Order: sequence, then C-alpha cells, then structure tokens
Amino acid sequence: MTEIATCPHCRTPAEVPDRFAGGIVNCKKCGRAIEVPGLRDPLWWLLRAGVVAAAVGAGVLVAQRHGAATGAITGAALLAGSWLVSRAL
Repeated sequence: MTEIATCPHCRTPAEVPDRFAGGIVNCKKCGRAIEVPGLRDPLWWLLRAGVVAAAVGAGVLVAQRHGAATGAITGAALLAGSWLVSRAL
C-alpha cells in the first residue's frame, strides 16, 4: 500500500510507500521536504496518548524526589526521545 502526501510547497501529490509513514521524504518535483502522514489506526493514537501519559507520570515522580526542574526536564526528555523513535519507525 501507499500513502498519499501532498507537498506543502508546490502542491504536488505524491504516492509514498507505507514504510515512510510518519516520516519525511523529498518532493520529486521541487525537491523540498514533505512530511508523510503517520498511521491512522485508532490504536496508534492510543499508543501516543499512553506515551505522553507515561512521560508526564515519570516527570511527576522524578519531580517529587528531585525537584520540579529535574522532573520537567525528565518529562521533556522522554517525550523528545519518544518522538525521535516514532520518526524512525
């Protein structure tokens, strides 16, 4: 199967293989970056919500023990790491 992504720069539609879903590809017409839509499965959205809840929870637990700043940094780092992993999938 393929995903349909539209270049936001030149408005050219592109068929992109599923393996690039949620990633970034170059437009074949203008060469600029296109963000390919991610998975549309409701379970994917549930997984995203779970990751956010886990990162916030971990940040709160760390904040209780080590202070608010450390907790906020921990939560933000977990969210950033999760986002990077999701871009690689």
